[in-house]
Amino acid sequence: MNKLYTIILSLTIGVLFANAQCVDNGNYWNESWVSCSTSTNPNPARGVSHWILYEFHENQSIDTSYVWNANRTGESGWGARDVVVDYSADGTTWTELGNYTFPQAPETSSYQGFLGPIFGGVSVNKILITILNNHDGNTCASLAEVQFKINCSNTWYEDADNDGLGNQMVMIEQCEQPVGYVSNSDDRCDNGALGWEDVMTLFVDNGCTGCHGGASPTMGLDLTSYASYVAGGNQCNDLTLGTKIVDIITMGASCGTDNVPAMNGYVGGAFDATELQILQDWINGGAPELCEDYCFGGCTANVQFKLFLEGPYDAGTGEMVTTLNSSNLIPLTQPFSTAPYNYLGSESVLAIPSADIVDWILVQARDKDNFSTVIESRACFLLKDGTLMDIDGTTGVNFSTLDSSVRYRFAFYHKSHLGVLTSSDVDVPTTSIYDMTSSQTMAEGVQQTKLVSSVYALYGGDYDNNGIINNQDFNLWKLNAATINAYMFWDVDANGVSNNQDFNAWNINRSKVGDLSIQLP
Repeated sequence: MNKLYTIILSLTIGVLFANAQCVDNGNYWNESWVSCSTSTNPNPARGVSHWILYEFHENQSIDTSYVWNANRTGESGWGARDVVVDYSADGTTWTELGNYTFPQAPETSSYQGFLGPIFGGVSVNKILITILNNHDGNTCASLAEVQFKINCSNTWYEDADNDGLGNQMVMIEQCEQPVGYVSNSDDRCDNGALGWEDVMTLFVDNGCTGCHGGASPTMGLDLTSYASYVAGGNQCNDLTLGTKIVDIITMGASCGTDNVPAMNGYVGGAFDATELQILQDWINGGAPELCEDYCFGGCTANVQFKLFLEGPYDAGTGEMVTTLNSSNLIPLTQPFSTAPYNYLGSESVLAIPSADIVDWILVQARDKDNFSTVIESRACFLLKDGTLMDIDGTTGVNFSTLDSSVRYRFAFYHKSHLGVLTSSDVDVPTTSIYDMTSSQTMAEGVQQTKLVSSVYALYGGDYDNNGIINNQDFNLWKLNAATINAYMFWDVDANGVSNNQDFNAWNINRSKVGDLSIQLP
């Protein structure tokens, strides 16, 4: 991008009277520069002469120039005729651009000036115009104005995360560096995401690349590469989790050797609070080798499912009722902390986040090759349309430890229904909703979901949540029959009332056995 600038930033002249101006056109001839006596030229090769010097605050790439000669009434003859133009890149050594003849101005208000010397993009710090003679032989020499066109082809790259590295995908071209932009495009992740290349410099700058035996395969910490960091010298292979590396740096936490001093105490540099936070942020973001794999706020894998519960399902609307919600009976803290779930998750909310919520549901990611192995559990909300919602209001369930390169089976548990397991391995994060309501074959095992109207739902009546609907469930209902306005495990239709409808649901489904591979202890 080329931009026209009128530049007369600094003017040094050997004259009795001089004037220079930055204006939009050359019609202001009453403000012309006039020199009526010669002086020593800044370029020794030009001797004593009439001259005008333009000096820039920093080197500029000059493309072309435009000149307005002396145009005041009765003074156009003073206008420069034969001139020589020199320039300097360092302010000392002069290079001749060329000799030029400037035409005389017409002394009219419509005077438009003329194209001046072509510089062709050379880098200059100073431009010197020496007037060899004028148009009428008078002792005075004059010029109205000279404009220089800067060749602005500078490309600037956005630095959104203010790390001094630019985003190659977001650029602008202009002469001067804009705020928030840099001249390089070296940032692979300009959103604050961190990778090993960002973290490694911390260890290098603080003189901490090999400690407790350094690169020894059976000792110490080799912090010279991502692979060796992850290995931790076979002594600290948990450096990608928790606060272990920060503890080693600040407190001398054990790394295969007891009673070692804090790393900060014996290396040449010392991690400051900002650097420690950067390091911990990287750990919290998954400790990735490449910044593209960084996870803000901790790594999460979002999975999305749809399922119906037989008890609260309303065939008339094709959705589940939200009576527990509208009656303010749903607890604000996940209800699966007691046996047989014994889930110790801290999921809780200050208020139920949606009027469409039916109840809490527990989702477990399980090993696809060993269904009984639980990888991670998460309590979330079930909406009336069957979709799941995390406690922060996002659609789906956010797991924090799942590996995107691994597929999982997922189990679902509700306080008064049989648990079910997906019949297929599921990618994380999911790219589409795994719909348990669409077919009985979506659940592992034989007839593990029940046809209700035209959809499939979880069997109701497992009040003790042991994976079998039997007399033990009936006994729980019987002991608590006629309870009202309460959140109960034997309230299968989720209306806050324990009555014959809950008995009837149990009675129809009694003797139903759930998938043994996911039965809770």
